[in-house]
Amino acid sequence: MLSRDHAQGHDGRLGDELVEIKTITPHKERSFVRVKRNGNFSVLAIVCVDEQHRFDARLIRRNRFLKDGDGKYATLSWSTACNLATDSGIL
Repeated sequence: MLSRDHAQGHDGRLGDELVEIKTITPHKERSFVRVKRNGNFSVLAIVCVDEQHRFDARLIRRNRFLKDGDGKYATLSWSTACNLATDSGIL
């Protein structure tokens, strides 16, 4: 279920979990997503859209994020998201 417009820190709910949704598309300059670590969510949903407009998605629990840089943001590529989600990080 999607949250109201401009909800702080999350985009919706999946059961009792607050979910932040990010996309990777062929039209973007970057092939990764960045999320604030202090956001109000417990699961990150990354949706990848390819050139043929096919969709794929991964759900990653917040506690599975890798540490990087100053620690304010988590940065995940599609391959990292696939590895984190398939290694017992799926809901």
